Amino acid sequence: MENFNPTNERLGGYTFGGIESSQANVFFSNGDNLSWASGKLFAVYISRAATSPAYLPTPDANTLTFKVFPNPADTGIVIEYKNTEKGKIWMMLQNENGKIVKTWHADQGDSGTYQVQLDLQPFSAGNYLISISNGKHLRTEKITLHK
Repeated sequence: MENFNPTNERLGGYTFGGIESSQANVFFSNGDNLSWASGKLFAVYISRAATSPAYLPTPDANTLTFKVFPNPADTGIVIEYKNTEKGKIWMMLQNENGKIVKTWHADQGDSGTYQVQLDLQPFSAGNYLISISNGKHLRTEKITLHK
């Protein structure tokens, strides 16, 4: 761990199969590359200043929002998202087994509301998870594809 300081942090435990990243948001982005889960054992460190879970910052729920329509869908969907921060948006589509079947990103200039169309014709009927991240927040919705 690059910034580990034993006087400021203590070992909280271990987790297996986490996501390895050089970025603070290890849940989705690693620079411009998608981070992948691994079979490694990771040490989890907690700030010594943390006295309870209430100390940990809670992300603003309105920073990144999105909706998908139509849902259920036959051939394609529209992803409408609102982001209050500038920068890239990463999107990921997973099948019902958790396999990532498509990833893409949008270079969003300013904050605002945007729409992205996704063609679902190459995919089989079933349930999917679509996730969107601005590098700080991650949101996920379930969609159903009928054929």
